[in-house]
Amino acid sequence: MKSTVPLIKSDVAADATNTLRPLTHPLEQSKEGLSVNATPESEQWRPIPGFEGYLEVSDQGRVRSLDRMTYVSKSRGGNPYWRRHKGRILDQMTHPRGGYKYITLSGGGKVRPNAKVHHLVLEAFVGPRPSGMECCHANDTPDDNRLVNLRWGTREDNEADKAANGGSAQARCKSGEHEYTLENTIHLKNGARRCRACNRRDRAKVNERIRQRRRSDPAYAEECRRKELAAYHSRSGEINARRRDRRAAGRPA
Repeated sequence: MKSTVPLIKSDVAADATNTLRPLTHPLEQSKEGLSVNATPESEQWRPIPGFEGYLEVSDQGRVRSLDRMTYVSKSRGGNPYWRRHKGRILDQMTHPRGGYKYITLSGGGKVRPNAKVHHLVLEAFVGPRPSGMECCHANDTPDDNRLVNLRWGTREDNEADKAANGGSAQARCKSGEHEYTLENTIHLKNGARRCRACNRRDRAKVNERIRQRRRSDPAYAEECRRKELAAYHSRSGEINARRRDRRAAGRPA
């Protein structure tokens, strides 16, 4: 006999008499040693905000889809029917640079691409991210998305975690000339960081190469002048348009 669990309310038709369904996978058959619908008491699951009834995330950093029924109103050469979708543990991808786990969510006609798993865990178990906060890994391991290892914190909290976990080896940039201080660090959207001093020096080198080419190549210099003049006129037009709008609204230009 198969084990059964109650259907969630959204899966049950108004006139349905059978409100039980079999487990998605038998307890002894699980790719990761844990069944989708029957996990040890140590692992807790919560709905992912915005995808309730479709997707859940656990306090161990795993993401699963839920068993659900969808009504197919038309089928080729047949009658309408209910289609059953089996829940399963979803595969996660690892960012090649930051090392963070991410996944694309879909359900109920909504899609959330490239969602970071550590954000999903905190959003489900703690709450939405406060303004100006970011996710901090206590052990500074980017793919360890257990709830006990995560918290919302400031950029300073994140840097303190890195220092507490032996981040001295990464305290300097690749050139070894500058320290990764708060003032000298550029934080990128993918979680990586860049040395501000090295970035300023690299931009100066590029500008110097452009100046040398303009001096040695008249055609290139003329092309640069045309682009600069077009950009100047574009900015002037935008400024004049804003001034006209201000005058029309009775405000000082």
